[in-house]
Amino acid sequence: VEANARTDALPGEIFAGLLLERCRALVASNGLGETRHTAEAFHQAFPELLLPLVFRSGARVIFDFWADALNVEAARGEVEEVTARLEEAGLGVCKDTEVPKVTLIWFFAAAASFLGEEGRNSFLPRLESCLKSFVESFLVRRPSWERIGSDVAQSVRARSAASGNELTKDMLDGLVGLISLKPGASASLDLNGRVEKDAYETTLNMYNEECARYSTAVVQGIQTMCVDVPASQVDMEDVGSIVVDTILAEVARQLAAEPGLEPEVARSIYAGLAVGQDSDMSHGSFHDEWRKRFRVRARALQQEDQ
Repeated sequence: VEANARTDALPGEIFAGLLLERCRALVASNGLGETRHTAEAFHQAFPELLLPLVFRSGARVIFDFWADALNVEAARGEVEEVTARLEEAGLGVCKDTEVPKVTLIWFFAAAASFLGEEGRNSFLPRLESCLKSFVESFLVRRPSWERIGSDVAQSVRARSAASGNELTKDMLDGLVGLISLKPGASASLDLNGRVEKDAYETTLNMYNEECARYSTAVVQGIQTMCVDVPASQVDMEDVGSIVVDTILAEVARQLAAEPGLEPEVARSIYAGLAVGQDSDMSHGSFHDEWRKRFRVRARALQQEDQ
């Protein structure tokens, strides 16, 4: 990437975005030598950004390790310097900033994998913190029976008022009670009236649809991370196993938090991660080594749940 009429004419934000996507694509395809070159050009164009330094240092660690030319002490010092700058800027705890969460995960996973015992002890806790923050980012928008029930009850009241059909006190009490129910708990409420029954069925269907979308989003989020953090660039026997255990433990912790979700949500997530055949997933969507490890752990969790 060099200065020319085309790149000079691009707005800085767009140019930076292009360089980011190029670095991510190069990392995903193991093109780490070119990643270093692009990150250096990225740094020269935007010296105030830390993201190019993250890509450059992470790629250098992995590339030199593969070439059996890694100076562990020097590389650890460089990574520690970049990490210190990240933390000074408030980026080291995986917040939504210029450095994407998955890029920090890749960076710290490489550092924990290939920079010796001292590097592992230093960077593994940071990796685990980033993994938890990453999982939380797509688990935070949880399906809510209370929210859906309240929306449905409000909609019923609005439609009735608009049509001139005033709801009776029993109907209003039924709609209020609907919010306190849980899926499958309709027997605890008098749903003899058509209005209440329709409202309950609408709430149940909407809730189940949200749960299905939620489960799919969790599985896809984990799979996307595995594309951005190739298994070939991680010590899978040590750090890779910790990544899998940390992610699944955080998923379980988030799902157990109040308001509780139906057990089917967890089962659906584990089932999605336990897919066993290559043909079950599109090519390149989930690296085989990551898939194997998630499959083993997810199936163990499925058995524990039975």
